[in-house]
Amino acid sequence: MKAWIIDDEQHSCEITKLLIEKNCSDIVVLGYETDPKLGLQKLREQPADIVFLDIEMPGMNGFDLLTELSDSNLSVIFITAYDQFAVDAFGVGAIDYLMKPIVEEDLVRAVERVKSRIKNNSQPSLDDLRELLMPESQSKLRVGTMEGYEFIPFDEIIHCESDNNYAKIHRIKDGPLLVSKTLKEIEGQLPSEVFIRVHNSHLVNKTFIKKYIKGAGGSLVMEGGTHVPVSKAKKQEVLSRI
Repeated sequence: MKAWIIDDEQHSCEITKLLIEKNCSDIVVLGYETDPKLGLQKLREQPADIVFLDIEMPGMNGFDLLTELSDSNLSVIFITAYDQFAVDAFGVGAIDYLMKPIVEEDLVRAVERVKSRIKNNSQPSLDDLRELLMPESQSKLRVGTMEGYEFIPFDEIIHCESDNNYAKIHRIKDGPLLVSKTLKEIEGQLPSEVFIRVHNSHLVNKTFIKKYIKGAGGSLVMEGGTHVPVSKAKKQEVLSRI
C-alpha cells in the first residue's frame, strides 16, 4: 500500500513517516508535504491508497482538501492536535483519526481498521466522508467557555485578532469574545474561501469589509467601523480577493 502524509508541521511529518516505516512494513510512504495545496497536487499526480491528513492547516485545512479530491479509492486517516475534533467530527465509527503526539499502538490500530475496511469493501468513500465531516453544524465555530462550549455561526464573525496565545472574536450580534485558541487554530476551522488572513495578527470575514484604505499595506474598514491593518506581505493577495 502507498501513502502520503500532509501536515503543515515538518517535524510532525517526519515523526509520522518514521512511525509508519517502523510499524507498518506493508506501507510505502511516497513522501510528505507541509503545504496542503501542494499536497493536493501530489495526491493527484501520484495517487496513494492512504493519506495521513492533518486537519488544522492554514490556507486549506484537511476538510477543504477533501472537497477538492475526486479519488474515491483513497482511504483517509486524520491527524489532529485538538481533541475537540474528535468530539465534533470523529464520533462516527467510519472515520479514523490519530491524536498528536501519535502513539504507535494507535497508529497500528488505525491502519489495521483501514486495511480491514478495504478488504471487506466497507471503506467510506470521499463523498461519505464529506457528508460526515461537513454537516450543518460545521458552519459554526466551536469555542470553549467557562460553562462549556459556545457555537458561533461563521456568518456572524466579522474578524478575529491575535492576543498572544488567545484570540479575540468580533461578532455581529454580541461583543468581542476572548477565547483560548491561537489565531492559527481558528483559521484552520474557518472556510478559507470566506476568511482572509490579512496580517499575522488579523483574520477577516471578507463579507464584512466596507472599505480598503491605501497605505504601505493599507487597512480595511469593517462593518461596525473597526480598522484592521493589512501587512505589506499580504496586500496583493488581499486586494485580489476583495
